[in-house]
Amino acid sequence: MGARRAGLRDAVLFDMVGDGDRQIYQEGNSLTGAPEVVDLVWTVARKAGHGDVFIPTMRWTITDDHLSLQARGIRAIDVVDFDYPHWHTPEDTPDKVSARSLQAVGEVALALVAKQGLGDPADHGPRAPTTISAVLSCVRATRKRGYAMIS
Repeated sequence: MGARRAGLRDAVLFDMVGDGDRQIYQEGNSLTGAPEVVDLVWTVARKAGHGDVFIPTMRWTITDDHLSLQARGIRAIDVVDFDYPHWHTPEDTPDKVSARSLQAVGEVALALVAKQGLGDPADHGPRAPTTISAVLSCVRATRKRGYAMIS
């Protein structure tokens, strides 16, 4: 394994980022395996006006999906808000989701895509979006459909 897929350099896993406390700390395995990506995300968040949400301090070290990507040579990080008291309890219900939190994280994600670029369709497939407008069209279609799909 260890070989990177053509064109894929970085990956950002957004996990459990919708609760109302709006404090996302840096994750330990991300800082160890891809510190430059952590720095990029937190810098973009600060510049996008969300430095109060993306706290530049390590709080947790978590084993999650980003480690599988790191093992394959992809600089992957986990952007996770692990301070969520309702996680995996009967109280973990949709009413705990905060639109403000999702808005902040969504703005940072789009700012990252805009900063890093969308890549070459030759590397990502002929139907890969090539503009931010096309990305937003994909997001709207996913929302309408209710699930993500690769075709």
